[in-house]
Amino acid sequence: MKKITCFLLSAVLVSSLFLFNGKADASSSFSDIKNHWAKEDMEYLVQKGIIGGYADGTFRPNDVVTRAQAAIMIGRALGLPGEQPVDARFKDVPASVTGSGYIHQLELIGVAAGYGDRTYRPHNAVNRGDATIHLIKSTLAPSDRTGYPEHPFKDVSTSQASGDYVIIAYHNGIVDGYADKTFRPYEPITRAQFSVFLSRSLQSERQSVPELEEQQAVDLLNRYNTVREAAYDDALDQPNLKFQTYKTKEEFYQLFLDFMSRDVVEQTFSIRLKEKDGSLYLVAMDSVRTFKPEIPHDFEKVTDRLSVLTQIQESEMYGREKLIFTYKNMDGTWKISSIRAVNLLQ
Repeated sequence: MKKITCFLLSAVLVSSLFLFNGKADASSSFSDIKNHWAKEDMEYLVQKGIIGGYADGTFRPNDVVTRAQAAIMIGRALGLPGEQPVDARFKDVPASVTGSGYIHQLELIGVAAGYGDRTYRPHNAVNRGDATIHLIKSTLAPSDRTGYPEHPFKDVSTSQASGDYVIIAYHNGIVDGYADKTFRPYEPITRAQFSVFLSRSLQSERQSVPELEEQQAVDLLNRYNTVREAAYDDALDQPNLKFQTYKTKEEFYQLFLDFMSRDVVEQTFSIRLKEKDGSLYLVAMDSVRTFKPEIPHDFEKVTDRLSVLTQIQESEMYGREKLIFTYKNMDGTWKISSIRAVNLLQ
């Protein structure tokens, strides 16, 4: 994967989102945020070239952020090559949608997710819970789900899609709630609130981490293959594909959590495992997409905490595909955080 810096969005498209000045002078503050509680964070993002104001000299801190706008800001914060419009893999995100390039890039590395009907709904307002999911998944803050108390807010629980992420973000100083001890995860997030969360995420990355070397990345994928094959062998020779050693999905997941994020483990194996009558079974279905050491690959560092390895594979079942393995530094440890496949024949 090669980084290509392209700025092909027209001025009309950009201004419809917000006036973007890559090196805006935050000292000439916007007329509507001079005494705003989030002024410092908003101006910090302006200085970083991540967000801007409008042509009338306002910032409009109370306007809600759309899903496309959130993708653009997170993508710029990560330095992803998303300025060029593309047809994303969501059926409602053609190249004509502002931010399509960033939505595409974030989807490839496992940050942006759509809905069951293959839509992304780019013009919908993003709520506070979903915004937190995107920020945590984008490696702007620690993201594994261990060691944190469960209930910082009375309206947030781990049963909610955003629950774990809100809890993690809160205990890492990224998000906060309201005076009544609520977070209001389903409430649309404003430009001011998003600026605060994103600014804190960026500034939380002060601690340096060891760079992921290409061979380390390959070793993590080889370890994944080895552990998966050994675990499957435990069931493949048994009647009805019943595991001898593992009784629950959680026991199976634990085999991988030292070198893979929980998200990618659950996405990969949850549908391939079945708990029944106190036992665990392997579900017979298509094979797991994995790295093949004998085939050439490309490796790239995206940010200090994010790297990507890609490999082109061909098979009778899937055709010609690009596999995208994303690595994320989580609390000082490099882990596989996403495995994506892009069909190259469509």
